[in-house]
Amino acid sequence: MENALSAPDRSVTVKDDCYILPDKTVWQFRTQNITVDSDDRWQQITAHNVTELYNGYQKQEEINEELAEVNRKLRKMYARMENDVKEKESLDLKVYIHDTIGRSLLTIRDIIDSGEDTERKLEALQNAIGMLASNRVTSVSTMDEVKRTAQQLGVAVKIDGYLPRDTAAEELTVAAAKECVTNCIKHADGNEVYIRIAQRGERYDVTITNNGRIPKEPIKEGSGLSTLRRSIESSGGEMHISHNPRFALLITIPAKEISL
Repeated sequence: MENALSAPDRSVTVKDDCYILPDKTVWQFRTQNITVDSDDRWQQITAHNVTELYNGYQKQEEINEELAEVNRKLRKMYARMENDVKEKESLDLKVYIHDTIGRSLLTIRDIIDSGEDTERKLEALQNAIGMLASNRVTSVSTMDEVKRTAQQLGVAVKIDGYLPRDTAAEELTVAAAKECVTNCIKHADGNEVYIRIAQRGERYDVTITNNGRIPKEPIKEGSGLSTLRRSIESSGGEMHISHNPRFALLITIPAKEISL
């Protein structure tokens, strides 16, 4: 008597009109009525070994399922990418409007507080309003332009260090400097912004501070700082904000740009 645990598997599986035998071969059986000596009650049963064909079909089914899953993931990814692009464009536009209106309001306040060089300040205000009303969103693209814009609003930007031109590191640092100049005037009543740039191996460490009032509590990130953080982190960098013993924006940017 055979041990039940070691007995060979003698079961036959029927699937899609195919019989899968214990030895993994696959057979199809066909029944056909035939006539023998004028007697049509006979039947002929033929067996066909379709193992290779069946296995190929099963493999194709698996591939089709994998492709369907890949297509589903791709559609989901494309939908997410489209939403991310729309969200980024919306945030960028909000930040642009925030910065431009902020500069306009600061210029108006400066004109009210002081009558000196009013024509120049009005011209700066007109430029800001003209940028806001234009169909194309423009932004400050170099540190020199940041310094000139800040100077028009009575803020001196002092830079210690160097960044190579036309790089992601420069673009992100310019964006950070612009945000800090605006927030320095709006929230800290300062008139000097300090930017220190240091290269440490394969990264740049940038520290931005000002001579304005010391924040009484941790900085809450608005749309400008939030978008700046997203841009820095998507480039492989880091961003930290300190409020004690004074305000400081600390960003780390890879020296080598990420290729997507």
